[in-house]
Amino acid sequence: MSKSRSKLGILSLGIAIATPVLVVLLLLITLGLNSIDRDIGKPFGIVWVVFGASAPVLHLLGVIFGLIGLLSGNHGKGIPITGAVLNLFLMIAGAGIIFLFLSNLTWGFR
Repeated sequence: MSKSRSKLGILSLGIAIATPVLVVLLLLITLGLNSIDRDIGKPFGIVWVVFGASAPVLHLLGVIFGLIGLLSGNHGKGIPITGAVLNLFLMIAGAGIIFLFLSNLTWGFR
């Protein structure tokens, strides 16, 4: 009899895949609308910044869901491991990008 899939593992992998796709999609929409008219692109820019800044938090939740899915019940372990590892990598990468962006800001003191 085959093992069932962990629902939390699937959720973890879904977060790992969907979050970067949404961040890139919002960035492309924002850049496209800003090239047409700056006033149209501003709301999407705000949404992109908020969602992009919260992406590492979503990946942290994905790591937690993956680990809980890995440790719970008699389920397959491949999907929770893949989701947790991918979310951990993307969380570190996203936090690093945010850190690099913030470290390059001058905050008006040059």
